[in-house]
Amino acid sequence: MKIGIPREINNCIAMTSAGVHELVSDAHEVFVESGAGPGSSFYDADYLRVGATIMESADDVRGTAEVAAPESIHTMTRAAQRRTPSNPTFVATAGTEGMDA
Repeated sequence: MKIGIPREINNCIAMTSAGVHELVSDAHEVFVESGAGPGSSFYDADYLRVGATIMESADDVRGTAEVAAPESIHTMTRAAQRRTPSNPTFVATAGTEGMDA
């Protein structure tokens, strides 16, 4: 599956590089917007190192992905309400380091 991770509105990113590594290890393609992670202390090089493709803009990410993280977790409900066959499915993703299952 092609998964897109654009920059969030608050200048953070919805998935850690460890989360991207897990997806890539499971044979998914992950597309990250360039410069999306510094607000979360993750950089393009971190995502490249684990197999993501860095794309120039959020539009490029969404245009390539089959599913994409929302720009903000707060937009997830509105995005789900706007979902149509021509729009990608929006999913919220986050790293789970240190969390109990």
